[in-house]
Order: sequence, then structure tokens, then C-alpha cells
Amino acid sequence: MRNVWIQTDFAFATWVGDLTNARQRPRELLDAVTAILAAGERHRVFLPVSLPALGFEHARGGAPAELVIAQWTEHRVVDAFGFTGAAMAPGAPGSSTVEAEVAWFDREDNVQVGRAADLGAVLRALEPVPGSIGDGFTVPFPPVRITGRRLRYAGEPPAPNAEDTRRPTEIRIAIHSDIWFPYVLGSAHPLADQQRYFDNRALAHLHTPRLNEFLRDVAAAVERAGGTWQVDREETGADAGRWVDARGIHLDGEPPAMFPIEAFDAEWF
Repeated sequence: MRNVWIQTDFAFATWVGDLTNARQRPRELLDAVTAILAAGERHRVFLPVSLPALGFEHARGGAPAELVIAQWTEHRVVDAFGFTGAAMAPGAPGSSTVEAEVAWFDREDNVQVGRAADLGAVLRALEPVPGSIGDGFTVPFPPVRITGRRLRYAGEPPAPNAEDTRRPTEIRIAIHSDIWFPYVLGSAHPLADQQRYFDNRALAHLHTPRLNEFLRDVAAAVERAGGTWQVDREETGADAGRWVDARGIHLDGEPPAMFPIEAFDAEWF
């Protein structure tokens, strides 16, 4: 099996937009949120299906950005991705469901491209032998996880509630799967030794450039609002650092120590 990527509870990479300086300018903060939503749709990496906190269901039509704007005009609330739910765990009560267009190998090792809401579920469905991939490698998360906060405002000019200013205002973007990386350790693979890598470029080249374009657009939106954009190194795997920076994931770096291609044919058990 050529799907040697995994999805874990801990993020492989996390980017953070710090918009603390923008919260005194709610309309600029709102513009950043709607620009990020538009970029997610444009690059097909953050496609909301269900956002219960906003009352959004894709099947009913409408657009999340319209509902975010309505929160401001009607309630003086800027929902800077608090609406996704902190866990963004597909199927969890109150959590959101968001898809991305990604590539994976089917059971015949042919590349398939489609929308997925939970990469863990995709991998479980393709498990070569029942029980051969541990639950810790198929944790339920969307391909791209975005979390943030709701800020309430009052007065004229609008000012944020004191309670909402006690913590930084951040929009955090995390990926919990290494499917986006050019090379993967294949931790669930029977030959994995945590030193040599498997070549994942056949998949990564199909979806990671769009993720990178999205991240660049997010960075631009955050900086237009007066915020800062960077990699959160504390929530990014040390190994991922060789490919990850604020611009995204580099696919053209020097290859690490590699497994031979025959390793993909190893027997799973």
C-alpha cells in the first residue's frame, strides 16, 4: 500500500495569525476573516459543509461569510473562527465539518483526487489488513483545521468587551496529517524505523501547492489588518521544520534518507 501518511492528535505544522493589534478595528478584523474564508474556497482546502455555531449547512445554500458579516451587523460580534469549534472533530457534538480537496491512493495504488472531511476516515477505509493501522494514526480531523475566537463589541466607536481582551486574538491553522509533506516517515508502515522516509511527492504535488497558495493569501489578509503571521514552532513537529516555513511547505528540498521503492510492497499485518 502506498498510503504511508498518517493523521495524529498532535499537529504536524501550525501557522498562527496574531490579530491582537487589529481587535480595536473590528471592521478590518472582519475583513480578514471573510478574506480567509474566500481563500479557503478558492484554493479548495477549507470548504465548510456544516458550521453549527453559525447555523450554516452547505446543503441549504448560503455562504459562511454572509453569516459572519450578519453576526457583526446584528449583534456586534466578530467571529474570528470561533465558529469552527475548538476541536474541529468530525462528528463531535457542536463541531464543524469542513472538507478539502486532496489526493490519495486507492486499493490498486491508483491516485484518486476528491474531497475529504476526515483524513483519518480515508486512511481507515483503505487499511490493507484490519487492525494494521493503529487508532493513533487515524485520528479524526479535517485536512486543514482553523480555530480562533469570538469577540463581542459595544459602544461607538465599537470597543471589544474587556473579557475578550485578556488573551491574544489569534487565528490558528494546523495540519494533523503528513499527507501534505513530500516525504513521510511512514510511522504506521511495518518497516518504519523513524530514520528513513517514504516518497510522498506523487500525492503532495497534487494538493500542497494549493495549500501553500492559501497560506500566502491568509498571511496577506492578516498583515493587511495589521497582524503578524508566523509558524508556531511549539506546535510544529521538529522533523517538519525542514520543509515548513511561514510561506508553506517546500516540496523541492534535498531528499532525506529514503526507503527503496520496494518497501511499498511490504506485507502489512
